Amino acid sequence: MKSEQTMATRLASGGDTMAVEHSSSNQTNPTLYNKLKETVFMTAFGGVYGAVSGGIVGMVIMAPIARRYPQVLAPLSRTQYARRFARENSALSAAMWGIESIMLGIRGKDDLTNSLVSGSGAGLAYSFVRHDLKVKPAHALSWAAYLAVLCGTMYKVIGCDTYDEANPLDLETQEGPCCIKG
Repeated sequence: MKSEQTMATRLASGGDTMAVEHSSSNQTNPTLYNKLKETVFMTAFGGVYGAVSGGIVGMVIMAPIARRYPQVLAPLSRTQYARRFARENSALSAAMWGIESIMLGIRGKDDLTNSLVSGSGAGLAYSFVRHDLKVKPAHALSWAAYLAVLCGTMYKVIGCDTYDEANPLDLETQEGPCCIKG
């Protein structure tokens, strides 16, 4: 019995991989389980958020533009635009939020690298969904590079790396490292 627990501890703590710890009571490592739950939740939430926002964009923005300029956009119905944009934006958001959560769980910090990797993964997911898995490699890589640069730029512009936990935003005086002085 003791040799099983020693072996399980040795397997779970060795290497950089995330291994599930098996013990005699068949329970998983609580921190690994929580990270896995968070990743699944963030991926599902990203997919739902992407579907809702993509559907709204397809119905409210793209359908009237397509009616106004039929020579530029394909003449589809409002429902077809909503379905198309919901599907594409769902894949993009789910991949981006899921990869970001995985990177945060593995690396333990939120930095520019996480944004670049999640952006490139989202670009690949978007290109595969948009072209029904029949995408050319150059097109997939261009979307991956585009969204990686976009996510990295947004990370730097928003200033997520300048947040200081020792000096958080004081809501009463409006002073802190992330406040815009005006």
